[in-house]
Amino acid sequence: MKHPLCKTIKGKLLLIVCSLVLILGIGTVTFSYVNFYEKLENNLIHSTESNLTFLADNINQELENIYDYAKWCQQNTDIINYVKLSPSAQSYARYTTLAKERLDEEYLYNPSKSYMLRVVVANESRDDFLQYTSSYYSASQPMTDLITELPYYKDALEGRCCDLSCGLQRSPVGRAATYS
Repeated sequence: MKHPLCKTIKGKLLLIVCSLVLILGIGTVTFSYVNFYEKLENNLIHSTESNLTFLADNINQELENIYDYAKWCQQNTDIINYVKLSPSAQSYARYTTLAKERLDEEYLYNPSKSYMLRVVVANESRDDFLQYTSSYYSASQPMTDLITELPYYKDALEGRCCDLSCGLQRSPVGRAATYS
């Protein structure tokens, strides 16, 4: 038996209109969902790309500050005089103090100092180092032996300029697992 709505023209027209509205509604919802999903996906890609660019620029700026500090250490006359001077010279203590003060001062004004837990100025022919580290990361161990035994020590000394090619390294001393 047929439904009473299908017997009249008005009922048939109402069924056709309801079916068309339902089909148009489903089509509109599907089109909106697909369109919104595509735009959301593009927005997510763009947002991630922007965030990664910002992060890369921030890291590059921090590294640039570290490079600048390393270049400054290589060109500072007080540090150069300290490196060239023999420990047996009479003015050794004065030059060491001047170099240490300048090293500390420049370190404290460096915006990237939180990434440099230990700074060591070394000379291949000597076993004393000029070093900056906070008291938290200092240790009462013989630093000369620890530093010269690092696998990248010779490569770092032989480099003509500061290229930081050894990257971030786990600190051989300190109270916490840190990188320097």
